[in-house]
Amino acid sequence: MAKQRIRLNNYYKSEVDQLISIKNFGVVAFIDNAKGIYATPFEAFVKNYFEENPKWTLKKINDPKKYNPVFLEKNPSQVRSYLKSTGVDAIISGRATRSENGLNIYLSLFLTKDGLLFAKESTTNIATSQLSAKGSNPFKELLEKTLKQIPYDGTILSRKNKLVTLNLSKADGIYDGQILTVGQILKIERHPKFNFIVSNQKIILGQLRVTKADDSLSFAEIIVEKEKGSIQKGAKIVGSKFINHNNPLLMNANGQSETNPAGSDQQSWRPVLPPSFGKIEAYFGIGQYKATSGSRRADTYFYPNITIGGEVWVNDQWSVHGRTQQGIASIPDPLGGSDLSIATASYELMGGYNFRSGGPFDTKIEILAGYATFKSTIDDASPARFTTTKYSGIKIGADIQTPVDLGNDTIAGASVFLILKPRLTESPGISGTSGDSNVTMF
Repeated sequence: MAKQRIRLNNYYKSEVDQLISIKNFGVVAFIDNAKGIYATPFEAFVKNYFEENPKWTLKKINDPKKYNPVFLEKNPSQVRSYLKSTGVDAIISGRATRSENGLNIYLSLFLTKDGLLFAKESTTNIATSQLSAKGSNPFKELLEKTLKQIPYDGTILSRKNKLVTLNLSKADGIYDGQILTVGQILKIERHPKFNFIVSNQKIILGQLRVTKADDSLSFAEIIVEKEKGSIQKGAKIVGSKFINHNNPLLMNANGQSETNPAGSDQQSWRPVLPPSFGKIEAYFGIGQYKATSGSRRADTYFYPNITIGGEVWVNDQWSVHGRTQQGIASIPDPLGGSDLSIATASYELMGGYNFRSGGPFDTKIEILAGYATFKSTIDDASPARFTTTKYSGIKIGADIQTPVDLGNDTIAGASVFLILKPRLTESPGISGTSGDSNVTMF
């Protein structure tokens, strides 16, 4: 039989696919708030995991203490410069914080080619007894959860004719006769604020049938490919682990539930939270309202109002804010007539720039500027008791937020704003003798 010759020029190439190709890891800078009590075993477990897993290679790298997770997230250019000579494809860093509710652990994965955060996961409120309990291992669960964010399961190590070698093994749930899909990553979408990957776009290159699954790698035969030679060394295995939705209506031809023949790597389906690109908020409150006009004064302690606002996070530094507040109240007539009705409305649209002391969950100061207007409308009466008033102008100020506890569950903050050159209008008349006005908000 004549050997089939494969033309290599049919191989599909993608810069994004090459960017996220990970063969080896470096482990750096695990930190905690307990003088290494938790960081040391956490880091040791991660290193040991990579050493024992045949799919990955652990490379020892020089580890300056400053390269902790917060520094890595904030300085991608320095990360690229530092890691350029190390030969690692990705680095992983972690931290542990002890709080009143338990231990909180965090893992961050960075690509060395662009220095950006690639994946980030956390587990909170872990009882210290779980660290030594048999069966469950919070460190392992968090690490595997982080690695699952890599948008492929394995890679092809070599190809000869229609036979390929994979870096997947029995430990990855691979079994003889399994059908695997080969794909290539064409596009990735990052979170605009935190940079981790939120979605990806793939192209399918073909399918393989596993001929032999071993303890450290597997062998397969190409059964279909997009073009001759399109599946080559470095191509990605995608979707090797199907999700079990535990749906009793999904039956096979024999009337049995479809399951993984390997039987040991099934996953229960759970909804995945969508990535956040902003927020929408609504508040209902009750306050006090005071009205004055010359010697006339009236107030009420029951002033219901509702606030609706939103933010759009353009990237880690810039954001856009919008907000409106509506309220209505009744105040007594200072001349003894029926109660007067007052309606208030305010609107604002601002842009913000964030200054951060560390990572995305540390202290943040946001400088804001934009346009704001406030209007208070009162019932008509003769003679006029109070005036309908409108303020508008350029609103500038700052908002500061800082975590109170180590788990970032409680945040303290403060804000101050000024209205520059406010424009004040009143009707049906003017309530005072001066046209000057100022607005300060805390």
